[in-house]
Amino acid sequence: MSGVIPDPALGLVWFGRTYLALALGALVAGPRPWQKAAAIACSLLPMAPAVLFPPPLPVERGLLWLLFALGFMRMVDVTSEADQPLDFRLGLALAGFDIRDMKRAAPALNRRAFLASFAWSAGFGLAMLVAAAVSNGPWHVGPWTVSVVHVDLGGPVLGPIARSGWAVAVGWPIRWLCGAAAVYCLIEWVGALAVLFFGLLGLRARSLQLRPIASKSLVEFWGRRWNREVGRWLHRWCFRPCARRGGPAAGLAAAFLFSALFHAVATLAALDVLAAGSMFLFFVLHGVLVGVERALGVARWRSVPARLWTLGALLLTMPLFVEPALQLAGIVVAG
Repeated sequence: MSGVIPDPALGLVWFGRTYLALALGALVAGPRPWQKAAAIACSLLPMAPAVLFPPPLPVERGLLWLLFALGFMRMVDVTSEADQPLDFRLGLALAGFDIRDMKRAAPALNRRAFLASFAWSAGFGLAMLVAAAVSNGPWHVGPWTVSVVHVDLGGPVLGPIARSGWAVAVGWPIRWLCGAAAVYCLIEWVGALAVLFFGLLGLRARSLQLRPIASKSLVEFWGRRWNREVGRWLHRWCFRPCARRGGPAAGLAAAFLFSALFHAVATLAALDVLAAGSMFLFFVLHGVLVGVERALGVARWRSVPARLWTLGALLLTMPLFVEPALQLAGIVVAG
């Protein structure tokens, strides 16, 4: 193992600058249009130095732009609550999650979320290690200020297999399946940590996900089960306004287009145009598939064929999402 250590002070500067901008946005937010525009502009301010002086590692750039995107989403919510007290606006802007739907409760340790956080983190780590192994390359692990470790499992473990023709036929699908499992575990892990964190603060947060694997349609997967925090935001700010003007098809197109741009911009900042295009195509394609699904009447199908349709659509398109995600996480295929 060899290590590369990012500058912790630089990471603190990036995050501190972003949260300062969000706090300023919450402060200036008000009922007038110019106040709302000023609040949104504040949430975008940290993007300028990130464009001019980007962090060196892809995972750092990806996390940073994810933070920018979440800050922008929360600030849009703040502008709709401009008549609320400043402390409420600050909480909504800085919490990362929509605190408006959280109910107050006695501060307590949620044991179920505590155990789930360990289980999902273990699943995430295992999936990433297997993906690194079949890729015959290192995994650059590490949050913003933690050492980036090179774990080369390809040589001693699966090196001979990875260099054979088997890798072409089976190695890539295993890499993508492990990547998809890692993404699934990561989102569940974040959800468990959120429930745990807010529970300690005396707030009862709802589950971030609702067993997405049980979905019987893509509409159910994206609209009600997968990453409900983002799904609810897209429904409020993209789907409903456009659906009122152009019908449900226009609302769906707007939601998937925004999601495609959301992911493509972050991927472009972290990787390259090809990876960003792959991310963009994934979400646009799923918007089309949702339209096809409605035309086929999948919602009226029996459980087994409906689940097969949903799982098949996700599995066939997942490389478009998973491959850039793996590269962003530092798992590259060794030449």
